[in-house]
Amino acid sequence: MRVLFLTPRQLGEPRSGGTIKSAAVLSYLEARHSVEVVCFRDQDEQPWRREGGVVSIPLERDRSVGRLLSSYAAGVPLSIQRNRSSAMAERIAALLEPGDHDAVFVDGWLMAQYVPEGFSGIRLLHEHNAEHVMWRRHAELETNPVRRPLVRLEAGRVRRYEAGLLARFDVVFAVSEPDRVAEHVPDAVRPYVTLADLALALAERSGRVPPRGREAVEEVLVRWR
Repeated sequence: MRVLFLTPRQLGEPRSGGTIKSAAVLSYLEARHSVEVVCFRDQDEQPWRREGGVVSIPLERDRSVGRLLSSYAAGVPLSIQRNRSSAMAERIAALLEPGDHDAVFVDGWLMAQYVPEGFSGIRLLHEHNAEHVMWRRHAELETNPVRRPLVRLEAGRVRRYEAGLLARFDVVFAVSEPDRVAEHVPDAVRPYVTLADLALALAERSGRVPPRGREAVEEVLVRWR
């Protein structure tokens, strides 16, 4: 399969838990499929050099009152607005326009906005966390009386955005069962699957199902954790 892998950070030198897991997922896919990577990089960050190539687009993710207000005007959560780029949207649309890709793997909710509505291949979304839950917990811990209602409002905006984007994907998967339950996914939305389910689906699609099926996939995926 030919896969377009979209991720918000460069993965050349993963350090945080999220980027380490993303790099492991990418490595797994690379070993079995033809994978092209598109990502953001900070303005002062050197472009990632990857065997097979990578498209890295610079992005300024500033935190400001103006950015918050622009997110309200756009009707999207602050995190989505901070990761919004016309250059990224145009580059991804150009890469997918010929129709040569079988699947788009979206590594995290921030990049889901860049999958074109007209893409007819497999749409895969990797939810690292139940983001609205993290925002809700932040609101519960916030002691500043001015910021607390703003953070609570943001938690609600994130919850609605997450619920809306899930239906746009053929497969959505989470790291753990608690994360899946935390999303409170409506019955009308396609269910979450485990990491093993994802690997098995890709293997079946490419005609390379492991000899021992799901058991073999589970053994491979234990190295991701």
